[in-house]
Amino acid sequence: MGRRQEAEDALRLATAAWERLGAADTSDTAYGYTERQLVWHNGSMWTTIGDTRRAQAALHKARGMYAPTEYLDRALIAMDEALSLVAVGEVPVACRATESLLLGLPAEHLTGIVVSRAREVLAAIPGRAEGTAPVRELRELVTAGAAPAAAAGP
Repeated sequence: MGRRQEAEDALRLATAAWERLGAADTSDTAYGYTERQLVWHNGSMWTTIGDTRRAQAALHKARGMYAPTEYLDRALIAMDEALSLVAVGEVPVACRATESLLLGLPAEHLTGIVVSRAREVLAAIPGRAEGTAPVRELRELVTAGAAPAAAAGP
């Protein structure tokens, strides 16, 4: 929306509010909001406003805060990382990373939200890159491979 300063102000307010929360509110429960979620959402915000340096740093940190077996959150962080790569012109790298992620996820974690986020990566790719092999291959995987698996779901 082009409101970078407002986004940065909101991020500062959110961080300050999080720092005032008690342990019960920052615990890893359905009702808690953890530090790793805050770091991830910071990275997502930096991605959205186009500050790829800050985005990549925050997302890298967030990914390291999740266990390798926490597939969904790590997959969503990876999609934010892919969007950040697209923003700096690293379309082939973003496509290959997204493809690798989708192919490496256990079927039960290949959910609608993961496929939807992969579609967001594809939608962010500039038109001039559409005909490249990495983009075509990712698009084929998302439309023909990943989507039916997600639809089958648990």
